[in-house]
Amino acid sequence: MWLELPDGLGAVDLLADCESAGVTFVAGPGFFPAGGGENSARLSFSFPAADDIRIGAGRLVAAVRNRLAAAGAR
Repeated sequence: MWLELPDGLGAVDLLADCESAGVTFVAGPGFFPAGGGENSARLSFSFPAADDIRIGAGRLVAAVRNRLAAAGAR
């Protein structure tokens, strides 16, 4: 699944937050050899169990919200 994050929300920075929360994804820039994809991510859901996907999605949403809140506070 391909995820487009809001402009200004970098996938690489978000990935660090998510990994700290126990969830991971592949940051978009790795899929754009000529540059781009800074606010994109690839989510894999074929391996984890449905309950684990729900937990991971919640953690991802929390990390996005935290990043957006921090950006708004600047």
